[in-house]
Parts: sequence; C-alpha cells; structure tokens
Amino acid sequence: MDILCSPPYPLLMNNDLPFIVGIGASAGGIDALSQFFKGVPAQADMAFVVVTHLNPERESQLHKVLEHKTDMTVRVPDDNERVRAGTVYVMPQKTYLLIKDGRLQLHTLTTGVREYQPVDLFFSALAEDQKDNAAGVVLSGGDGDGTLGVKVIKEQGGVTFAQVADGGPPLNSEMPQSAISTGFVDVALPAGDMGEKLLEVRDGRAALEALALDSDTDKQASPKQVQSVIATILREVTGHDFAGYKSKTFLFVACPDGCRCGGARICKAIVT
Repeated sequence: MDILCSPPYPLLMNNDLPFIVGIGASAGGIDALSQFFKGVPAQADMAFVVVTHLNPERESQLHKVLEHKTDMTVRVPDDNERVRAGTVYVMPQKTYLLIKDGRLQLHTLTTGVREYQPVDLFFSALAEDQKDNAAGVVLSGGDGDGTLGVKVIKEQGGVTFAQVADGGPPLNSEMPQSAISTGFVDVALPAGDMGEKLLEVRDGRAALEALALDSDTDKQASPKQVQSVIATILREVTGHDFAGYKSKTFLFVACPDGCRCGGARICKAIVT
C-alpha cells in the first residue's frame, strides 16, 4: 500500500477550530511571554490562551503589554467567545477560564477563596474539550500550577511544553520544573524557541490527518492507517516497534532528524 501525503496540509483541526495553545505563567511571566511570542510568527494560524496568576486588586495591563510583542490580535475574551486562529486571548482579572465546544467560559472568582490553580483549571478543561487539538505551555512561575494540567493534556493526546534556561534560568523556575518532574512534558525549551517547535507539532498532526491516497484502491486512507504503515516500515528498518504510540508522540519519536515536517518527510520519503 503506497500512501502519498502532500502539502499544503489543513490547519483547521477540529470542527473548524484552530490548534489551541494554552499558556500558563506566574512570577516572571511577562518576560517569558514576551520571549515566547517573539518566536511565534503572526501567520501561525493557531490560537493562544494566556492564563496567569493575577492580583484581583490590581488592574491587569498584560494584554496591552503583549500587543507590543506580537502582530497577532491580542484581546481579553468575552464570555462564551469562540476561539479564532491568529488571536491571543488573555485571561481577565477576578476570573478563571474554562473552555467548552471551543468557546471560552469566564467564571467569577468566589469571594474568600485564597488560593486556586487557574492554569490547572484551564489546561484540564482544554484537554477534555479539544483532546489532541491542544497544547499546554508552562512558563516562569512560582508554584506548581500547571503540573496537574500537563498530565491531563497528555492523557487526552495533546502535547506539552515547559520553559528551561537560555543562558540563565527562568526568572522563577518552580512552575516549569514542577511540570517537567512529572515526566509528562514532551518538549523543554527556552521560551523563545517554542514557537518553531509548535509549528512542527501542528504541521505533523496535519500531515497525518491530510488526505492519504492508497494507490492500490484510489481510496483515502485514515490517519491511523498511515501511522500503522509507517510504524511497520520503521519496525522492519530499525527493529523498534512504534505501533502503540499516540500520534503526536509518534511524530516526535519517528521523525529521524527533527525536521520541520514533524513526520511528513517519513510519509513522503519512506512510505511512498
């Protein structure tokens, strides 16, 4: 069975929703967020949701800061707003964010609750809602918020990132280090390098979901069939069995040279 995968790959992954990236940050987060968005091209065709620890007594200006760090649209979302590609959504103060059917849900903080984990809350909701159409990014912060969330994202087939040093450590490394210690972080990179890797993930997932043509029958092969054929060939060539991997993990492991195709080169160079 010859499977042909050819670009361009579709970027709208799940019921016309873009690939959705949740970003969690706390202490030192502004610098980390600035570096992160400098590394993400405005034409990335993804949606980003920024969740931070905000002082309810002080008006947040984070959305205004980020407007100067990216050419994408930056906005504070309205309740029940559907996420759109090319947009950065910044959680407003005195709320926590969830997501349902691709729509952001704003919930008012309960008076008297001293501690809550907004990153874990959003990551968990994102994972349940979007499954493998989601990524979670843990940047600089001063506690373990996001640690539970990355586990849920991984369990649902998503991909996870955490910030590491780039010459110097994150301003506050507790949040990303706590996430990394779980073993559920796929990619640990400096914040400014994450954008390129996110593009690889997005394109790799799209490659598996692209129209794959079985030349014997002229019928479309499913992404699972594509992955199964590639895994069989890799087992014969390398002796390693990749058959049980979820799609995103499969792309990370199987792509032999870390190319930007995120696995598409295997589809074209090995399987055809």
